[in-house]
Amino acid sequence: MESSKKVALVTGASSGIGRAAALALAREGYAVLLTARRAERLAGAVEEIRRSGGAAEFVACDLAGPGAAALLARDVDSRFGRLDLLVNNAGWGYCSPLARVPEEVVRMMIELNLVAPILLTKECLPALRRSRGTIINIASGSGLLPSPWYAVYGATKAALVSLSDSLRIEERDNGVRVVSICPGPVWSEFFRASGGAPVHADRLGIKIQTADEIGRIIVRQARRPGRTVATTGAVRLGGFLSRFAPRLFDLIALQWARKVRPEVEQPFLHR
Repeated sequence: MESSKKVALVTGASSGIGRAAALALAREGYAVLLTARRAERLAGAVEEIRRSGGAAEFVACDLAGPGAAALLARDVDSRFGRLDLLVNNAGWGYCSPLARVPEEVVRMMIELNLVAPILLTKECLPALRRSRGTIINIASGSGLLPSPWYAVYGATKAALVSLSDSLRIEERDNGVRVVSICPGPVWSEFFRASGGAPVHADRLGIKIQTADEIGRIIVRQARRPGRTVATTGAVRLGGFLSRFAPRLFDLIALQWARKVRPEVEQPFLHR
């Protein structure tokens, strides 16, 4: 059935940025389809949205699974009959020198952080063209800046920024707008859920945003889409230094990484 509201599909919506985005978009008037692997968490978010008078449903699935993107795109169409906003948020990180990252972890990050949003975007494009909708890809400051011991994670996020830039040009005549949002550190489950060596978020020494702050940025970008959005001054300053004083930035990045990830250079990872 065709929804009378605009419809948003949000991936990785069981916690953190994804959940905050789903709640914020529902308050903005969107009907929201939430997806992630944890059905119980999704059901809780949907119940919260409905209690506040919003419209939401959920689909529990593993986006890295074969055929998941096509099935999810068909699910959106069968439930709502339209799609106006796709938020590609699902992702995972692993803190380790590249030499010690297991092959299966490399493949997992690439599948979830990059292949999944590419395939889901591809499957959703026909509906987004009909609505002249928007794609918001949640990348990372690590996709704009060198990030020691998060090399694979950063590579997937840099590729997501590149995908957004190319797709923005491809879809211009179709009316589909494409945005990359590149947060710095965010208080969420990310650091706890990441694999490899622990990250001491309390030692970061820079502004740590909340998931709700990023959710509000997503809403603003849905209203008036930009291009590549660095959400903090630290990411913007890092981008400037990396471009115009790369040697200085490399030293700063290494010292900062050793401060917040001191165990990473020990012989064995802690988890």
